[in-house]
Amino acid sequence: MRSGSPKPEAVFSSNQWAKIAKAVSVKKIPLNEKRAIGDAIIKYHFECQAIERAADEAEEKKPTRRQVDPRAKGRAALRNFVKYTRGLRHALISVQNYLKNEVSINEAEQLTEQIYKFQKSAKHELDKRSLGGRPALKIRDDLVIQLGVIYQRLTGMNPTRTVSGPFSKFVYAIFQACRIRTVGLPNAIEKAVEYAKNPH
Repeated sequence: MRSGSPKPEAVFSSNQWAKIAKAVSVKKIPLNEKRAIGDAIIKYHFECQAIERAADEAEEKKPTRRQVDPRAKGRAALRNFVKYTRGLRHALISVQNYLKNEVSINEAEQLTEQIYKFQKSAKHELDKRSLGGRPALKIRDDLVIQLGVIYQRLTGMNPTRTVSGPFSKFVYAIFQACRIRTVGLPNAIEKAVEYAKNPH
């Protein structure tokens, strides 16, 4: 897991982890797979933000005689919030290793979890704006393919496209926990199934 990433347990609540485990009929998700899921989600969010930044930069380069989106300032503020809270959260995680006082460690962990929750909430607001286009679909498809690889390691089985099957339940449980839109998700699941048959 990359340095400064949140603890895997902090990515989802214990209830959400339990739902994800239930989807694949295991008692609990092993720590290394929690890390893999967390990394895949963080990568997805970073890539979505890159698309948003590129779209905003393209908007800024348009002629000045354009109507300014009244929500643009709010989106920029939310992006800054996500950026700065991520930095603060990473700093707290680093400091935790050096704290000797048990109370201080617990306070730092609680603060880290609260910051992460606020960050997820702000990211959810940013995601309300439709990213649109093929790049966003590719990012989502890549996430589902990565979840398919994790699913194979967890269960020893290839993902299947059955709507009520365990792989679909696994993906939907993760998307819903992350508040990622599920519109068109069956297409992404189908691609993940094909990838599992012919990895490239």
